[in-house]
Amino acid sequence: MALDWRVRFLAEIIAREIALLLQCYIEVKHDLKTKPSGRVAIEIRHNGQPSGLLATQATWWAIVVGREMFLLKTDTLRRCVLSGEYSSCFGGDGKASELVLVPLAKIRSLAGQGVVLLPEVPR
Repeated sequence: MALDWRVRFLAEIIAREIALLLQCYIEVKHDLKTKPSGRVAIEIRHNGQPSGLLATQATWWAIVVGREMFLLKTDTLRRCVLSGEYSSCFGGDGKASELVLVPLAKIRSLAGQGVVLLPEVPR
């Protein structure tokens, strides 16, 4: 089941509210393949150049999976992704993006108390 556009919109609004409260930037990532695969794809390069996690100026990342939003400090996520512990692949348009596949369980443990349960959206 695809993530309802209203839930994605709500996640963006909540992330903006948190960013305003913290006075910082938050990168919001929706990965629709996380639920079936159990892994979050984090982009680190596009056409060989740093992108995504390696290029962001955001202080925090919000990773939305279903109705859960995991808030992680960018530096913490960067250390995890660059640790060499996880496999990578190429994807996106023309398979030009290098992605590191981090288990959702690891993202959940890194987020700790930084998990926001998004409200149910009436249909």
